[in-house]
Amino acid sequence: MAADIGSDLKRALLGRAVSMLGNGMQSIALPLMFLKLTDSLSASGTLFAFMQCPAVLLAPWLGLKLESLNKKHCMIALDIAQAGLHGLLLILVLNHAELWLMVSLLAVSAVLSQAFNISTSVLLSELSNEANRQRMNGLKGIVDNGVALTAPLLGTLVYTGLGFEAIVLLNIVSFGLSGLMECFIKLEEKPADIQQRDRNYRELIPFFKKKPFVLRLFLIAGCLNLFFAPHEEIFYPAVLIKNYHYSETVYGLANLLFVAGMLLTSFILYRFNKGLFSLKTNLLLNSALLGCLGFSSLLGISPAIYFVIFMMVMIISGSLTSMINIPLISYFQNEVDAAIQSRFFALQSFTSSCLIPLGIFLAGQLSEISSGGFVMGMFNCCILILVYLLMRGYNIENNQR
Repeated sequence: MAADIGSDLKRALLGRAVSMLGNGMQSIALPLMFLKLTDSLSASGTLFAFMQCPAVLLAPWLGLKLESLNKKHCMIALDIAQAGLHGLLLILVLNHAELWLMVSLLAVSAVLSQAFNISTSVLLSELSNEANRQRMNGLKGIVDNGVALTAPLLGTLVYTGLGFEAIVLLNIVSFGLSGLMECFIKLEEKPADIQQRDRNYRELIPFFKKKPFVLRLFLIAGCLNLFFAPHEEIFYPAVLIKNYHYSETVYGLANLLFVAGMLLTSFILYRFNKGLFSLKTNLLLNSALLGCLGFSSLLGISPAIYFVIFMMVMIISGSLTSMINIPLISYFQNEVDAAIQSRFFALQSFTSSCLIPLGIFLAGQLSEISSGGFVMGMFNCCILILVYLLMRGYNIENNQR
């Protein structure tokens, strides 16, 4: 029988969901607001990048500072700080303040969100155990993907109907509700000697030497951020819109089916606590499937047939992505020592924040030189090779050759 998930875990996930919903609505409205105020895509992109840079650069430092603190108290304090910060932002928006002031506040908010995400990752690990961790991450996948589906739609409707100030007001409410739910989580205090111990990232080196497979999986996660991230932003639009001249609606449908596949598999993992295949098999299957999808766009397949193939692959790829992400994060939570988890997840967040835009940039440049479908196929070939080399001879169950 699948291990039960306690009420504290459910409260933590619900608080995270409410906070994510507000952030997700704001994330979809911000580019629209920037574009409206600047009337320039270049200026809008620059403002968005400036807003995110401090959060990316400070992630390793945040991991060190958060490690000795009670994660429940951190999350409550961060939610209160976010509510206060967005209260100031609402005043600025209503008074039509200078754009640079609003962007500066949003940059601070992005740093607080980064700290909240790191705290949440560790708190969920502290509240769960090895028996119920995969179920917990399955439920987390349902919550995250559910928010990913609803937040953009709600954000667009609220922004177009009521304006950005309504988005900010809803964010204040969401942070308040999130903090309130987190107050009811029961979490033991850490001993004082553990809280006061000096920490640095050099302590990860002996850990990686002791558990080399964790390092290999960490590198694989980085490779996925580099080579998989460009699919939604670059490859799918290149194949569907540029090659096959489908409408933007078809592109939106493809993303919807991908998320639906992720939701379905997250529910299966939550319900039954196990997937169909091993992590390595899922990685290889997903990359092989997407690689073939990219290369097949060069074969002149009829638009009707390719449409059916593409949509089927989106559902399967979404399912495989959940069967990769959920066991992977569960494995990290099981194998990474509690004393270094904040640093580990902060380092992972930092590397993904650097590699995702790099991958998108490289994919965009290469797709200008060659066909987007060809570059998509080659990126997935790179994933296949790296997964084969890094996972060769290792077993995820026991970390042994």
